[in-house]
Amino acid sequence: MPYQIQHNTTTHYPALDGLRGLSLCAILLHHNFNYHGIFEIFWISVDIFFALSGFLITDLLLKKREGKNFLANFYTRRLLRIFPLYYISLFLFFYIIPAIIKYPFNIGLFLKNQIWFWTYLQNWFIIFNYEHNNGFLDHFWTLAIEEQFYIIWPCIILLLRSIQKITTFLLASMLIIFTARITIWCFQFDQLNYAALYKFTRVDGLLIGSLLALVRIDNSFFLRLIDKLLISALLFSAGIILPILKILFHFKLAYTACCIYPFVGLLGGFAVNFTLNGKNFLYNLLTQPYLRFIGKISYGLYIFHWPIYKLLMGKFSTPLQPGGSTFFTSFLIPLSSTILTLIAAIISYYCIESPFLKLKKYFT
Repeated sequence: MPYQIQHNTTTHYPALDGLRGLSLCAILLHHNFNYHGIFEIFWISVDIFFALSGFLITDLLLKKREGKNFLANFYTRRLLRIFPLYYISLFLFFYIIPAIIKYPFNIGLFLKNQIWFWTYLQNWFIIFNYEHNNGFLDHFWTLAIEEQFYIIWPCIILLLRSIQKITTFLLASMLIIFTARITIWCFQFDQLNYAALYKFTRVDGLLIGSLLALVRIDNSFFLRLIDKLLISALLFSAGIILPILKILFHFKLAYTACCIYPFVGLLGGFAVNFTLNGKNFLYNLLTQPYLRFIGKISYGLYIFHWPIYKLLMGKFSTPLQPGGSTFFTSFLIPLSSTILTLIAAIISYYCIESPFLKLKKYFT
C-alpha cells in the first residue's frame, strides 16, 4: 500500500547537527592524533555519518516525494550543498597548491587519474591503487559513497513507492552486501589490497539509517518490531555474535569487513535513534551551540583535515609508526593541523558554502 505522507511537512532535528559535530570531532582525533592509541576506535564515526545521511535523506524523500518537481529540486539542492566546495577543493589540491608549494610527497598518481575524483568514483580508484598511493585524498572515498547513494536512492524510492517494498529492498541489500563480503573473503580477493573489502560495500550505516527513517514514519507492526529490537540486536551482536565470528575468522580484515562493519552500522543507527528519542542526556549534550556549530561546518572540516595534516607532517616531520612518536609529531603538528583545518572550514563555509546554500530556498 502506498504510504500517505504530507509532502509539505518539513522537520529539522537540531540534535542531529550536534551528533554530526561530535562525530567530526572524533574523526579529527582519530586521524590527527592517531599516534595516541586511545583514539583508534573513533574510525567508527564514519559509520555514524553514514547513518545520519541515510536517515536524513530518506526522511526527506518520504515526506517530500509527492511535491511538484520533487526529483529536480532534490538533486538541485544536493548539488548546491555538495558540489561547490568539493570541486573547488579538487582544483585547489590538484592545481593551486602545487603551483605555490611543492608537495612533500608525489601526487603524480592522483593527477594522472583525477577523472575518478571529478566523477565521484574515487572509491573505485582507491580500491585498484591502494598500495601505490600516498593516501593524500583517501578520505574522499566516503564522499563518493554518499554521492552515489544520493543519485540512486531517490529513484529507488520513487520506483518502489510503498513502505513495505522499500523495507524489503533495504533488508535484501544488507544481505547482498554481507554475501559480497563473504564471497570476497572466500576467494581471497582482499589479498589485492586492504581497501577491496570495504570501499564499495561499506554502506551498512546508510541502509540502517534509511531503515530508521521508515520506522519513524510508518506504524506497521513489522517496522515497530524492528524499532523495538534495535537495542536488543545491538547487545546480542556485541555479546554473542561477534565473539563467535571472531573465532571463525582467522585474520583481522575479513572479521572487520564481515562482522564489525555491520555492527558499527547498527551502532550508528542506534546513536541516531537514541538522539531522536526525547530529551535524554545525549540530546542535551548534542543541542549545545558549539557542537551544532561544528556540525554546521563539518563538510569543510572533513574535506580539509587530512590534506592539511599530511602536508604539515610531510613538511616538518617524517610519517611515524605507532610507538615512535615525539612530542612534536604526536602533539604539536596534529594540534596545528586541527587549528588550521578549523580556520579553513570556517572560511569555506561563509565564503563558499553559505552563498550557495542560500539558493536552496528557490528549490523547495
